[in-house]
Amino acid sequence: QYQFRAYGGGIGNGKTSVGAGLAYYLSICFPENLGFIGRWDGKELRLTTIATFLDLVPREMIKTHNSQMGIIEFKREYGGSKILYSDLKETRFIKNMTLGWFWIDQSEEIDADRMDLLVTRLRKQTYLYDEYDRCFGVAPTYGLLTFNPEGSDHFLYDYFHEKSPNRKSNYKLYM
Repeated sequence: QYQFRAYGGGIGNGKTSVGAGLAYYLSICFPENLGFIGRWDGKELRLTTIATFLDLVPREMIKTHNSQMGIIEFKREYGGSKILYSDLKETRFIKNMTLGWFWIDQSEEIDADRMDLLVTRLRKQTYLYDEYDRCFGVAPTYGLLTFNPEGSDHFLYDYFHEKSPNRKSNYKLYM
């Protein structure tokens, strides 16, 4: 229903697990999709976010995982989707992506410019086919964010909070 969803809450309440589950879902349900998982710091991304994701996904579903390049590819029988992951300190590489979805974990660590850049990259046309190989539509694109609440001076409040005068349409906050 909402293209952009932000999941906030206290430490240890399962936000990263929700993000990992949604990333997994979008990769499996929409074959040949391309997703991006990001966080401000690459070391924390790998130690927490990607570790949680890999704990969730059965190993037999993954065709390749190149941790140096930040690429996870699902086997064809599980949709063949790819996930790219990286820190968000440098954004030059993001400008060339054509994504079906993104997930920013600990999104309170980043600024609105990085969020806005990722929104512009949601342009992938992931075609959906029935059992007779007939195209019946295009998968929706999504932006997911997980965060610890930071207050009303952060873009998360501005973009997502129902009391914000600047709240964007098609953005939903879950707390």
